[in-house]
Amino acid sequence: MKNIDCDKAYLDELVELHRRLMALRERHILQQIVNLIEETGHFHITNTTFDFDLCSLDKTTVRKLQSYLETSGTS
Repeated sequence: MKNIDCDKAYLDELVELHRRLMALRERHILQQIVNLIEETGHFHITNTTFDFDLCSLDKTTVRKLQSYLETSGTS
């Protein structure tokens, strides 16, 4: 991990964010997330998945992802 800020507390946040992303079913929020990740360029698309590494994202992007999930009520 090249990001020095990736400490234990931040990794815990990323694990929780991953859990919430995997449970997300609201299409409009999923689309917002895809749009945001596409802007970063840090993603890979297969026939069936849109893959990205949370640790490769900057904190601003991670905070935006978290805010999208806050509005979805997914906890």
